[in-house]
Amino acid sequence: MTPATIAVIDGVPKVGLDGRDLERIALDESVIKVSVRDLGLAMTANPLPLDKQLDPALHDQVLNEALAAADEENVRGKAVTPFPLAYMQRATEGKSVEVNLDVARGNIALAAEIATAWAALAAGVGDA
Repeated sequence: MTPATIAVIDGVPKVGLDGRDLERIALDESVIKVSVRDLGLAMTANPLPLDKQLDPALHDQVLNEALAAADEENVRGKAVTPFPLAYMQRATEGKSVEVNLDVARGNIALAAEIATAWAALAAGVGDA
């Protein structure tokens, strides 16, 4: 559970998202950014277009296999994150890495847009 994470999913505001909700934010184009003014933060969801996403069925299958393999190999602690990532890279023949890089590139571009708009607002410039 991630208690400080807030999103609107299927039109319903949710506070404290579990792994399934966080995965949905990453994979679903219908989840839009939510401003969290009380905390002085903004959370954005910037999903990839469907044609750039990893097929959801393949993602779920490989993730479940990776988690089962991690459990079988008694992977614990800090190794839990890199293990399934490496497993997914091998099982998807690198496609998962390309998807993650596309997500990072999109997030960097969006962050630049947000920072530019925020700076313009702070300076009282334009309609940002």
